[in-house]
Amino acid sequence: MLFVTHDVMEAVQLSDRIIVLQQGGRIFDDILIDLPRPRRQSDPNVATQQAEILARLEAMTDPRAAATAG
Repeated sequence: MLFVTHDVMEAVQLSDRIIVLQQGGRIFDDILIDLPRPRRQSDPNVATQQAEILARLEAMTDPRAAATAG
């Protein structure tokens, strides 16, 4: 199943895998979400995963942030 969203928290809660696309439809990142269900926003592991994805997105849009995205 394919689900498209711009909400990172929603993606982390619903997905087993997140594909981040660049302009032009090229794959920028392929992220496995290996967290137990149910996933709740209050779960620290969910928040950590969200923060890591947001850092990767920042690196995609700002090359200066790439060094910290790991």
